[in-house]
Formats: sequence, structure tokens, C-alpha cells
Amino acid sequence: MDGGKYEYIFCKKSKTNLKEPSIFVVYPEIESERFETLSDLKNIPEEYALWREFYMHPNGAQKITTIIITSINLDLTTETIKAVNGMENITVKNGKEHLMELYFDNNIQEKLFDLRPELPLIIYL
Repeated sequence: MDGGKYEYIFCKKSKTNLKEPSIFVVYPEIESERFETLSDLKNIPEEYALWREFYMHPNGAQKITTIIITSINLDLTTETIKAVNGMENITVKNGKEHLMELYFDNNIQEKLFDLRPELPLIIYL
């Protein structure tokens, strides 16, 4: 993905079309350079071993594998939405209610946490 191209599209469209969603991209370069996977935590020197626990969530989740964002009356033909839907593991679609669904580790634990109606979010572990 050409980050500059997408960043330009997202910023330009969200500033000029108030109905266009604002989208923020976190580039992989911002992530930790030291650990590409949780198994790399063994590379932390023993004198700093206590830091290993900060990289591992108690529920066992390791990685977001799919994001589905549902919105009401969304124009799926805009450049921004087309660009987002062209990205791997993320889908933006129309629906009856606003909702974000986060899948961790392809739902390997087969657990579901539905936070509605307080928060339009469903988490799959």
C-alpha cells in the first residue's frame, strides 16, 4: 500500500465532504521494531523480563485479524471507502445500525463480547 496516496485521499475527502468518514491509518512502521510476533518476546533480556507481561493480554488475544465497520446510509462508492475496502482484513459496509466488529486471532477462542447498546462494538476472541 502506498501510504502517501491513501493518506492524501483520506485527509482531502474528510475535509471537503463532511459526510465522508474521517479515517485514520496507523502505519506498520509505528509499531514496535523489536517484536514482530509475541514469540519474539523471548528476546527481552532476563533483567527486563517483567516487561514481557505488558505485551501479552490476560485473555490470550494476540492480534486483530478482521475489522468490520457498519454504518448507516454510507456511500460505498467514495474514493475513501473504496480504498479502505481494498485493504486486507477490513470491511466497511452499510447496515441498520452503527457497529464495529473486532476479530482477534480469527475468533479461535470462540468467545463473543457484545457491548451494545452502551457501545456499538462486538469483540470476538
